[in-house]
Amino acid sequence: MSTAAALFGERQSPRTLAIAALVSFLVLCAMLARKDLIDQVLGMTPFVCKFDNSNYVTLGTALAGTAALAVFLTSLGMLFSRTNPPRSVAYALGVGSFVGFFVIVEALIQRGCINRFIVPFPSDIIAAFPRVIVEEDVLSRFLLTAGEAFSASIMVTVVGVAGGVLLYRYQLLRLATETWVAAVAAAPLVLMYPLYLVIFGRSALTIVMMGFTAGLAPIILKTLEGLSATRRVLINVGRSFNLTPSQQFWKILFPAALPTIFVGLRLGLIFSLINIVGVEFLINFGGLGQLINELAERYDLAGTYASICFVILVSVCVFVLMERLERWLRPAD
Repeated sequence: MSTAAALFGERQSPRTLAIAALVSFLVLCAMLARKDLIDQVLGMTPFVCKFDNSNYVTLGTALAGTAALAVFLTSLGMLFSRTNPPRSVAYALGVGSFVGFFVIVEALIQRGCINRFIVPFPSDIIAAFPRVIVEEDVLSRFLLTAGEAFSASIMVTVVGVAGGVLLYRYQLLRLATETWVAAVAAAPLVLMYPLYLVIFGRSALTIVMMGFTAGLAPIILKTLEGLSATRRVLINVGRSFNLTPSQQFWKILFPAALPTIFVGLRLGLIFSLINIVGVEFLINFGGLGQLINELAERYDLAGTYASICFVILVSVCVFVLMERLERWLRPAD
């Protein structure tokens, strides 16, 4: 960034810079949404020369696109250089970038850069939402997948944290099993679904147990890591106050390890949700995974991608709950 731009950025508020970045980004998206405007912008580059010197409209469009790109990059750089931008600025940029991404994908599909038989138009995906909600009973499927994810989350949290504490308390058990737990964390456990089908049958219990198995190892390892990383001075202070082992755990070890434990919970829930939806897809049973399978077999691309959006919504709900739980357990932060 130039010195003049930096001096200019110091005189502008973060809100002004955000508005400039958003407007310039939307100008770029509008230019990309039309084939002829894309060609006119590309005419300024030495790689695709479609520029006509006698066409002043083309010249104006190309210059406007170049200016919009420069304003966007400069405003964004100035904005991110600020130490504490307002939250509303981040939300505005997030929404603008999200909308702009879909516009760019739409334009690339129109131009043939992306095969429309693999990735549907984003506008078709949006139009497919009402049809998927009404005709495919997506609400009940969404609740089923969310319930499976919630059940697996509760089980994996209780057993995983308890397993990590157990390995921390008993050194011999840790030396004997820690390597095996790490190996399980790296293994493609979804391939075990035929065994779970034999044990639990073709039911929701199979899906929940697959999610439980997949998310268990990261939580055990991160709980063990957090407890082991507790500073020795804190433990010595607890001993100086003659705390019992139970008091020392709940007042010193557990609060100190809580940030690392939540990292493990997030990793474990990611693995659980991936396996839950994947097994639903593979055995054609359950909620959103089964719906994705059915729509894919019908070659309903727009409906398939709309269903994937509902899977993302399940993930968002789970992580919002995790964030609120962490804030409740760590009110000082």
